[in-house]
Amino acid sequence: SDDPQFILWTSGGLYAWGTEDEVIPNAATTSTAFQSIALPAGLTSAGIKDITAGSGALALITHTGNVWIKGSCNATGVSCAAIYGDGSTVLDNNWHKVKYDIGFGPTDLKGVIDLDLTHAGAFAILSTGDWYTWGGQVSLGDGNPASSKNIATLMTPPAGFGSIPTQIEMAAGSGNAATYFALNPANKRISVLGGNGSGQAGVGSTTAITNWDVVKTAANTPLENVIHLGG
Repeated sequence: SDDPQFILWTSGGLYAWGTEDEVIPNAATTSTAFQSIALPAGLTSAGIKDITAGSGALALITHTGNVWIKGSCNATGVSCAAIYGDGSTVLDNNWHKVKYDIGFGPTDLKGVIDLDLTHAGAFAILSTGDWYTWGGQVSLGDGNPASSKNIATLMTPPAGFGSIPTQIEMAAGSGNAATYFALNPANKRISVLGGNGSGQAGVGSTTAITNWDVVKTAANTPLENVIHLGG
């Protein structure tokens, strides 16, 4: 962002500074100065395994693989509150614990080992090997166009992708569907899905991708031997 907000996690807690309302809600901070941010009730810094942030959202991953989200989602064209992943429909200043439904009604999402997110959606990999997504403009990889999912929803992974991704990333412009990237450890290619209005998917077109594809070179062949990707 041109007006960034920074989030810091330490053994003593969670802190923020910089432009307000860029990642977490304006009500969560009192100024642009370095300051402490309250954690979810019952969660300590020691209980956090990792954090990740994108434009309009901050996520905490616990050691049990639960996910807590607080976000401003100051974007247009998406159902912003869906990024909370707990069924919410209204933006607020609360922490939200992401839910999923495995056939018995919504319950806390667990087992998350990797996560990335933007204001438009979140992308999680579970220790079981399952892939989940939620947010205001997300894709499932099942051939259907992007839509809003306000709890974590099971995705269809790329064909032949039989292992946990080496790395995942997401991207989304204002009003655009989320774009998903997953680095395959077997063939070192990048699988891609979702929004592509600016050609950000790297497949040689600007058409939305509803079934998984791979990032391609200028010669329209799969990009290979990828070590790392950043977004």
